[in-house]
Amino acid sequence: FAYNRHMDYEIRYTNSHYPRLRIKGGRPYVTAPSRYKNSASGTAAIERFVRANENWINEKIAEYNAVCEKMMPGLMDMAAFYMHGVRMPAYADDKLKRIKLEPDLLRIPRGITRKEAASQLKRAYTRIAETALHELLDIQAARTGYRYTEFGLTNAAGKWGSCAKNGKILLNWRLILIDPSLAVYVAVHELCHTVHLDHSKEFWASVERVIPEYKKLRAKLKKLSFVT
Repeated sequence: FAYNRHMDYEIRYTNSHYPRLRIKGGRPYVTAPSRYKNSASGTAAIERFVRANENWINEKIAEYNAVCEKMMPGLMDMAAFYMHGVRMPAYADDKLKRIKLEPDLLRIPRGITRKEAASQLKRAYTRIAETALHELLDIQAARTGYRYTEFGLTNAAGKWGSCAKNGKILLNWRLILIDPSLAVYVAVHELCHTVHLDHSKEFWASVERVIPEYKKLRAKLKKLSFVT
């Protein structure tokens, strides 16, 4: 990532002739000519390009945030908390020293800082995800007949899951925040990669055999990319 006093943005250098700009996941991404790399004049040119498009960037980010807020209100600024796609009530508790995440209720120590709350909440979610997503993967493995060699959680931004060549599957712990049907789709998707490591026609056919409506789920999952 690069930074100037205006905003953060990520730069990718390619053989392009001119800098280009796109917004993905609420973040600006600049594609710049490779000749700009390790060049003071190139860096300056990118910064001028970003500043010139600052209004457009801010408009697109605002549009993105509005969509996120509509889909899962309060999630982006920690004004609300979710489990399996359902908004959970949260209560401040004078007796607690640490966040307590119950099946349908979140108890928060009164006076806790936002930073510490975010840290504690992530640990609480990952503890639940470790068991819940492992069980989900086992259920879907039995359903599909596909085997994996190892399971783990991932915190990777923008990725719901992955499958390595050796059959190790990683699932993003944030899957427990969204609709369970989407978590099922991700698990099946990664299990199908144990047989097809690409996104070939054969791969998608194997997904469709298990989840005929996978295209709808995949489209919905893309809209929820902000969760990761």
